[in-house]
Amino acid sequence: MELTGFSRRKPSLVFLLVFLALAPACRERDDGRILIDVWDFPRPGPHGMASYAKDHWEFQLLDRFQEMHPEVKIRFTRLSWTKGEQKLDISVMGNTPPDVAGSAMKFAYVEKGILEPIDPYLTPEDRQDYYSAMLDAFTYKGHVWAWPWYATVYTMVLNKDIFAERSVELPTNGIWTWEEFVEKMQRLTFDRDGDGKIDVYGVGFNVMPGNNEAWAIIYGEGGRSLSPDGKRFTFDSPEAIRGMQKLIDLEHKYHVALPNTGGLTQDATWNLFGTSPGKTAVTCQGTWSISNLVNTNKKRSENNTKWIAQGKPDMVRPLMNFAVACFPVGSSGQLLTASPGIGNWVVFKQKDPEKRRLCMELARFLTNGENQEYCRYLGTFPTRRSAADLYTDDPERGDYMRIVQQALPNMVIRPFHPLWQKIDERIARQLQLAMLGRKTAQEAMTVAKQEVEELLAKSQTGDLGMANRKVWAYLLGTIIATLLAIAVFLPRARRRFLGTVRKHIWAYTFLLPDFFVFSIFIAIPVVLAVVIAFKHFDPLAGILGSPWALLDNFKTTFTDKVFWISMRNTFIYTVVMVPWGILVALFLASLIYPLSMKAQTFFRSAYYLPGVASAVVIAMVWKWIFDPTWGLFNYLFGLAGLGPFPWLSSPSTALGSIMLSGMLAAPGGGVILYLAAMGRVPKVLHESAKIDGASAIQRWWHITLPLLKPVTLYLTVVGTIVGFQIFAKIFIMTNGGPGYATNVLVLSIYRLYSSSI
Repeated sequence: MELTGFSRRKPSLVFLLVFLALAPACRERDDGRILIDVWDFPRPGPHGMASYAKDHWEFQLLDRFQEMHPEVKIRFTRLSWTKGEQKLDISVMGNTPPDVAGSAMKFAYVEKGILEPIDPYLTPEDRQDYYSAMLDAFTYKGHVWAWPWYATVYTMVLNKDIFAERSVELPTNGIWTWEEFVEKMQRLTFDRDGDGKIDVYGVGFNVMPGNNEAWAIIYGEGGRSLSPDGKRFTFDSPEAIRGMQKLIDLEHKYHVALPNTGGLTQDATWNLFGTSPGKTAVTCQGTWSISNLVNTNKKRSENNTKWIAQGKPDMVRPLMNFAVACFPVGSSGQLLTASPGIGNWVVFKQKDPEKRRLCMELARFLTNGENQEYCRYLGTFPTRRSAADLYTDDPERGDYMRIVQQALPNMVIRPFHPLWQKIDERIARQLQLAMLGRKTAQEAMTVAKQEVEELLAKSQTGDLGMANRKVWAYLLGTIIATLLAIAVFLPRARRRFLGTVRKHIWAYTFLLPDFFVFSIFIAIPVVLAVVIAFKHFDPLAGILGSPWALLDNFKTTFTDKVFWISMRNTFIYTVVMVPWGILVALFLASLIYPLSMKAQTFFRSAYYLPGVASAVVIAMVWKWIFDPTWGLFNYLFGLAGLGPFPWLSSPSTALGSIMLSGMLAAPGGGVILYLAAMGRVPKVLHESAKIDGASAIQRWWHITLPLLKPVTLYLTVVGTIVGFQIFAKIFIMTNGGPGYATNVLVLSIYRLYSSSI
């Protein structure tokens, strides 16, 4: 019997359906074994930062787990520190997250039900083994959401050579009082080269958002940022204000902290400390810096031996002779330190109960007391009691870490709060302004309190998905009803439309590819952007899953002081840079046009090629040029006996410095467009004007310039768009600081987006 077409295709169709049904299961298993995807960031080993070599301790741990569980196959992915977090977020938004990930705990993941709570898998032995504060750090809504792995701690690192240079004794056992600390910092602040200017300072720290290294001094006075329940802002308490005033006094009263500390970045403070011979005697850093300096000294020692053996003593570099101390004891009388958070392993949602159990076993294995010994290479401390003292037998780090350990019993961990990133942003920006002398500590925290309490009041929880789906259903129904009404009640318009389509069918056919590309890359994104404007957009939930906000976003935006500051900065930047770019391009093009064609071609290339370079690279070069200590500008001004100037570290000069970096770059695109437009100006007009006695300047003003109006209009429109989109340069050079001095619209959008996931 002959098979019909459907019958012939039926086996293939069945096979396709079976394949699609089994594909997820196939991905879950490999050669009959359960496949577990593990992602983690680079972790230092005995010789420094992690490589992809299989002898790294993390690979060895994963191999050992597979030997213990033959039914498991682990697929490991090493993330990067620069793009790893974005890759993880993208995988989560695409519903393809890993099974187990290191340092991946986020409140957004918890709120969306993406993570597995670890409570059912915590044994009584686990709970007893973990330090209570470590489990508390991941407890939210009655559940523990991550396996604590290591504790990151802040400390003070000392340059022993500068201490010896000034005959200042190191603090006994790394402990000093506030009075002793200030007295030593005053002696360590001096003029090294005898030019009458201070060039070495006692202490260096920064208060940029996310960098809370110096907050231990505030904590030492009893200050805390939030109440224990996380519902109230408490950094405006007398204790907190007293601690902030101590930080401010280090620069403005005792003059022992780096100038313009409020505008310095972490990179700047670290480089000023670590670059020989050193510009600061003490710096506040994480304990990661200890491992960094140990590994750096080890590599330098090996290289120095090699250079000496090769007879190249000029290549020998000095080792960093450093020590470690605790933060000075404050009014609370407690020796304490601060922690930016706890390293962790999380398990993402699993459908298979057996795979869920194995993922939890893997996370427990990676964080057990025995395997936490590898935390020594990270310069961190264990979260389990069974790990004991990691540094007892460590000849390289032991002496340093034992000093830090003295303050661990009173360690203050940053609040475990869903809005902490936004809260920290508000506090840090105001603290920067206080450090820069623009506000008092009390004034700064009064503003911060208002902003933070607005955030806390607006924070919402609950499932709005059902209401959201109803709104979409109503919207879709309205659109369908409208289309049906047009089809039924407007037959004449329908016939006219169909007649036009039939008449020009080939034209529409050839336009379809362009219309498709236009829709995908322009029309649809514009429509979605309008939709997002009326939603409480959650990147993890997507546009459809995000609840409607109606006009709340507009109300929040137009009542937000930061928005208006960003708008003002963006407007100033655009108003200055666009006319400047047009005038410079017009001036250069006018000088180049009378030259020969070969000369014009050379200058076209010379002015345009620099614009091909990456904006990030250019921003990094300018950041070095503006560096307050090592920068080219301050070096040149120093030769003339001027400066140094706080180009990027002062609110008064930061935005102007960024604009200066743009002004000194020739607008290559504008030059080329003006040259092309000048070539199209009829020569007969110039010849007639010349016969009538018009000078060259008159001919340029009355003939050339008016005919260049279309190009000028184009450059004005495009320049305005580019000006309002400025981001990379400011993000690299100042990150919107100091305070909000260089905050712009796109940077504000970026921060809002990054803090929502």
